[in-house]
Amino acid sequence: MQTLARKSALLFIAAMCSLTALVLVTARYAFVDSFTRIETREALSATRQAQALLLASRDAMHRQCADWAAWDDSYEFVTRRDTDFVERNVTLQAFSDNDVDLMAFYDAQGQPILVRMRGADNSYFRDPPKDLTDALAPQGELGRKLANDAPFAGLLSLYEGPLFVSARPITRSTDPTRRGGWLVWGRYALGALPPFFSDLLPHAAQLFTPGSYDTPPQVAALFTSAAKRDPQVRPLDDSTMEGLAVLTDIKGDPGLAMRILMPREASEQGNKALMLFSLVILVGTALVAATAQVLFQKHVGRRAASLAADIERVRISGFRSPLPADGDDEIAAIGHAINRLIRDREQAAHTLQENEAFFRLLYEQAPDAMLLLLDESIASANDAAARLLGVADRKDLLSHPLIEFFPPAQEGGGVAPAKPDTLRLLTVG
Repeated sequence: MQTLARKSALLFIAAMCSLTALVLVTARYAFVDSFTRIETREALSATRQAQALLLASRDAMHRQCADWAAWDDSYEFVTRRDTDFVERNVTLQAFSDNDVDLMAFYDAQGQPILVRMRGADNSYFRDPPKDLTDALAPQGELGRKLANDAPFAGLLSLYEGPLFVSARPITRSTDPTRRGGWLVWGRYALGALPPFFSDLLPHAAQLFTPGSYDTPPQVAALFTSAAKRDPQVRPLDDSTMEGLAVLTDIKGDPGLAMRILMPREASEQGNKALMLFSLVILVGTALVAATAQVLFQKHVGRRAASLAADIERVRISGFRSPLPADGDDEIAAIGHAINRLIRDREQAAHTLQENEAFFRLLYEQAPDAMLLLLDESIASANDAAARLLGVADRKDLLSHPLIEFFPPAQEGGGVAPAKPDTLRLLTVG
């Protein structure tokens, strides 16, 4: 049978565990929400930073292109067709030094003079792909841009992959307003991040094109016409945040998608802190429960057991001795209540004894004869009954049938009648 202390301890432990669980669940949801907001901000910042670095790579190429376009040798080449210029300057080493994949020179009328593209391993020149040649034609996408007489930089969507392009008017240093032709540079976007730019990124960036076979579905959705152009972030799973961004080409269509995968370090550290916090709470709950159990046993359990033992002692003594009831708490109040019951019982028993003695004296000394019969035998009689029935001591009447003390029979079978007011019979049974 469970004791009061054990039941109270179990109830207290259950209450503390429920409160602890409520606190932990609330804290977890609050922490998880806070961690997610922090990681979302970090992932969005990292995605924007990667996007800015990619555009910075394009802008760096645009500035380098401006230096070549303002070079007098370039002006002499497009106006006088200096072939030595090509041999001296438009070399594979120049492509490598400037990190470009395309160099194209146009005359003032927008007609191509020289178009060179380097091969994949930077060891040879190759013919430009047909869609690039079409774009460079006067009626092509780039050709129409050149007709606007304004420098520009943008993204050109090609079958081989998106190409960052930069177009600058070729001018003479002594007369920058005089345009001799155009210089167009290009760099494939999938290789647009130099190593030093990648080192600046907090997390690795992945680039995808509309035709990539390994493009994840959420990235492929960025190439739809209804896709958002602003960077997007979301939790990919419990351990990774995903950042997505898209760059549009010179026609305004999505041409290049960027994906950042960032480990959820805040959630990981937060979950560890939450686990530690949970462990501390559980250990604290166990210590509080153990302390409460000891204190309850000391101040309640032992006194309750002592009270039960004192009550049993009082019962064995016939409720003649009071209980020890020291203190002013609930246990002492129980003892005082029991002592009042004992006193009331003693007083009732004393009153009953007095009444019993009074009525016994009244019965024994009554002038009228009184008998108490049990199964027609005399169980009790007073002194008046003994005198009436002619015996010296009323004890001689006890256990004798009353008929023995009737007068003898008369002639004719009758008995002498007793005086009705001289004998009172009390029959029991």
